[in-house]
Amino acid sequence: MNTKPMPQRKPFLARLALGAVLVEAQTAFGGTGARRRPWVRLAAVVLLAGSTTMGWAQTTGDFQSHQTGNWNDVNTWERWSGTSWVTPAPSTPTSAGGAITIRNGHTVTVTAGVTVDQVVVGAGGSIVINSGITLTIANGAGDDLTVNGTLTNNGTLSASGATVTVNGTFVNAGTATSGTKGASHFLAGSCMLRA
Repeated sequence: MNTKPMPQRKPFLARLALGAVLVEAQTAFGGTGARRRPWVRLAAVVLLAGSTTMGWAQTTGDFQSHQTGNWNDVNTWERWSGTSWVTPAPSTPTSAGGAITIRNGHTVTVTAGVTVDQVVVGAGGSIVINSGITLTIANGAGDDLTVNGTLTNNGTLSASGATVTVNGTFVNAGTATSGTKGASHFLAGSCMLRA
């Protein structure tokens, strides 16, 4: 039988950073044979003010769809208060408010004219513009309309000077105007269909 002692092992330090969580684990192995003495230190710092379905931080005044419904119905929307989503929203989203997100599985129908900015249609979400109705995309900072789901235009989509990015589907059975030629940027990652 071998009676030679096991060599001493030096501590092992592993750090893993996942988002805002820092996990620090230190394990020291010592002694002889199978005897081990592990020490684990865990320090977690969670910087998230709340959970979002889109996976990024919200700003007070941002809107997201709560359910399928009409754009001009407060019951369709939730608004971020700074600590939680308020349902129904105290108002409907316009370009005067924060970012606007249409969530997966929700269809928001524009039944009255409205001007918006900072709109993201999530994958699986959709906006439908009714016949005779105008959805105006304001030209603000950054992308003004990003479609990762579906945008169906049966009325008028007015995007003078605005940046419109389509990574999903844009079905145009109405009129899409961009004002001055080249003022709007339709960046197609998927397709634009003329119905």
